[in-house]
Amino acid sequence: PELRDLSPIFGTKLTKLDVSHTGVTTLAGLDGSLLEELYMAGAPVRDLSPVRGMPRLRVLDVTGCPVESLEPLAGTRVQT
Repeated sequence: PELRDLSPIFGTKLTKLDVSHTGVTTLAGLDGSLLEELYMAGAPVRDLSPVRGMPRLRVLDVTGCPVESLEPLAGTRVQT
């Protein structure tokens, strides 16, 4: 729950990221990333718009997140 800032991983070649049950509130800065899997169950993320800029993302877990809209997923390759 202490993790809130993802800026140290911006620009890395991570393909899988799990920020479930952390204090991360935004995905800003992750757009353009090489992530293929992103797990954030229980994190207080509301805005999924950065997902549009994740061309390789296939798996996204938003279970228990207070997301405002799933519309940003339209047209993405997210399958799960």
